[in-house]
Amino acid sequence: MAGVRKKPTKSGKYQGWFVDAAGKQRFFTGTRSKTATQHLAERLEDEHRQVRLGYRPAPQAADKQRHRSVEEVKGEYVAWGESQGGRKGKPWAAWHSHKRRTHLQWWQDRLGLATLADLAGILPRVEEALRDLQAKGRAGKTIANYAEALGAFCDWCVRRGYLASDPLKGMAPFDTTPQTTRRALSADEISRLLNTCAPHRKLLLETAFLSGLRVGELALKWTKYRWLFPPSALPRYRSPSTQPVAAHPAARTPT
Repeated sequence: MAGVRKKPTKSGKYQGWFVDAAGKQRFFTGTRSKTATQHLAERLEDEHRQVRLGYRPAPQAADKQRHRSVEEVKGEYVAWGESQGGRKGKPWAAWHSHKRRTHLQWWQDRLGLATLADLAGILPRVEEALRDLQAKGRAGKTIANYAEALGAFCDWCVRRGYLASDPLKGMAPFDTTPQTTRRALSADEISRLLNTCAPHRKLLLETAFLSGLRVGELALKWTKYRWLFPPSALPRYRSPSTQPVAAHPAARTPT
């Protein structure tokens, strides 16, 4: 049963208590008025009684985070991503971090997000914003990237108890089928390209054709590094493994 101690604390305020929804006695510091503290204790006990009887939902940890600034939480999210948010606990790549910041800022401006409480019930407005991007001719993959940025941020908040549930749950994906079809070069096209390209680029192109390495993975200073690797293998970007190649042209390139 709710009550108040007979004497105030050194600060002059009275300490009250009440029985919470779990049946445990909880103490709190009230006001300098014994009567006001008694009324507060009775009100708190009545609220917890209603929770115990099922008349109102139980308070959640996310309720304490409702008034946190979205800008503050976004900064925490980006700091986590740039530290360990990538695959296998690695940091985000610089380009991914830049795009994630850009997309989240776009959502803040578009939806007017000031606090985490503003994320409640945003699904209709998010879908409307994505349809606007679609009407402006943005590709399906671009639209999906915008949606994925906000969705990943919301999921991250849910996992840390900042949000009680995902406000984007139930959002349907957009079609990300490529609008242009890419193909590999034919043998004749490869031959003509190698015969007409600049001599200093021929080795790089031959390496690309033989290994399938990406542009970023080919960004090596060949005059410094090409003799460090055996002819049958080249290093893969951000990975200790190697990419086997057949008859690598470096094996026949003079120093």
